[in-house]
Amino acid sequence: MLMIYLLISGQVYQFPPIVVTGSRFPTSFSDFLRTVSVVTREEAENFPVTSVTDLVGLTSVQLDRRGPFDIQSDLSIRGSTFEQVIIMVDGVKINDYQTGHHIMDIPLTLFDIDRVEVLRGVGSGLYGPNGLGGVVNFITKKERGRVAVTASYGEHDLKEGGFSISQPIGKFHSSASILRRSSDGYRENTDFGQWFLTSKLSYKDNLNIITGYKDNDFGAYEFYSTKYPNQKEYTRTFFSSCQTNIQYRMMFLRPNFAYRYHYDDYLLDRSDPEFYHNTHNSYTYSTELPLFFYLPFAEVAVGGEYESQRLNSTALGDHQRSRTGLFCESRVAIKNLTINPSLRGDHYDGYGWEPIPCLSLGYKFAPFLNLHLTVGKGYRIPTFTDLYYESPTNLGNPDLKPEYCTSYEAGARYLVGEFLCDLSLFMRTGRSLISWVSRDSGATWQAENYTEADFQGGDLTILYKGLRIGYSYLTGEKKEKGLLDAYLLDYYEHKILVAVSRDLFGFGISPMIHYRKRPDGDGFYLCDLRITRPVDPIDLCFDVKNIFDAEYYETGRRILMPGRWLMCGVRLSI
Repeated sequence: MLMIYLLISGQVYQFPPIVVTGSRFPTSFSDFLRTVSVVTREEAENFPVTSVTDLVGLTSVQLDRRGPFDIQSDLSIRGSTFEQVIIMVDGVKINDYQTGHHIMDIPLTLFDIDRVEVLRGVGSGLYGPNGLGGVVNFITKKERGRVAVTASYGEHDLKEGGFSISQPIGKFHSSASILRRSSDGYRENTDFGQWFLTSKLSYKDNLNIITGYKDNDFGAYEFYSTKYPNQKEYTRTFFSSCQTNIQYRMMFLRPNFAYRYHYDDYLLDRSDPEFYHNTHNSYTYSTELPLFFYLPFAEVAVGGEYESQRLNSTALGDHQRSRTGLFCESRVAIKNLTINPSLRGDHYDGYGWEPIPCLSLGYKFAPFLNLHLTVGKGYRIPTFTDLYYESPTNLGNPDLKPEYCTSYEAGARYLVGEFLCDLSLFMRTGRSLISWVSRDSGATWQAENYTEADFQGGDLTILYKGLRIGYSYLTGEKKEKGLLDAYLLDYYEHKILVAVSRDLFGFGISPMIHYRKRPDGDGFYLCDLRITRPVDPIDLCFDVKNIFDAEYYETGRRILMPGRWLMCGVRLSI
């Protein structure tokens, strides 16, 4: 009876008024032509979400973690590898070109995020290289005059404390946040300590400056090799971007400038630091100049971008390369039919120009029912690790070529009041795919363009009054089957998420259930729970991760994840 009550009663779900990730043109939630999953800050506060990584997990994409919280995670969308996803903050790309293992080293906390938008399906035609599987866009909040404080303590000596403030300064709006989190770890060599610092300055919708810093020190038990379990890693991430909006009649110029620095200090054996120790310093500078025309018969965006990538590494050497991109996109509405073509070309040093087309079509059968079709191309340039890495167990390949895919998608969206049902079917064919393969039963691995692979599947999302249901089905097959592969077919065949948030007898009750099954393994369940109690002016919070103490592994099925983990805390917001 309790579960029935939780499912049929509860809070109103607020759909975001516009979605900005599935196209360069902001689009209403009911009208966008791609499969875009959105998770709001309100859901982060209500559901048992304790980190930015958890928030992304609410979209039902695949997260292969190497530990709890925001230590390190590989992100996969529709069977992509962790290198085949674009990460953005307010539409500015912040990918790591040393290695995609650092793709979720994002200098943001739950204090800073308004919502997360996840574009499922190829995104290279819109945003450039790496978007074979999709795009994740973190939209920062725009609150005014708010102070928030959190403090929590949990098992394994977990300690967390954070503070956030937003305040107008004349015609400007400013905000800042700080968060500290640490733990002794849930098993040997899984201790960690983290610092997050973020600030934002904005002026109306014409100026937006974001700066973020993340300091991440952690034991890396078997992160990259089972042969050396006693690994350790320390990373620092700094990111800053400036976006402006200049209007002249029906034309808008929206330039952005960004800088990202990432430091990586890695020990293969922390008990013997001199055995194998390397450091990497990555620098990325980028600028983008999009120009928008809003015409009576169409919307048009044209522009260009430039990106410089530099690496200074004791293991990979010193390297620098640049990318130039040109793009155009249009959206034309003819009665109930919407046509959204895009074309871009990207030029990388040493690889030449690469054209990347994409076409989306949408048809509104009724105010509450939309159908959409998409076909597009994706590609990726090898990372510096793919090209130059050398260790006792892994060897890069400087002769690697780009990898490519062609993606097809058909979907339907039904939206009435507070009820949403979003269904999509897709197919992706990949060629010249880059992966780490072994010819000696896993003793050593080398990066190669070694095979073709096809993926097919479907996604289903249902939202209603604080209820979130997500289901993903995926199947994949590669042409070359004679070699061991580290990442290419490391996916969940079935993935289910059910999360509910309800008020009951003055308490907020929010259970969340995950089910995951790989093609060749048994499925497993994970159950989390959050209970909150308002005691003016604070909220008391009690979280339980993995309630039933399930034993499960992630990241190549070798990283043992935490068992049951209890934590409690307080939240103050004024």
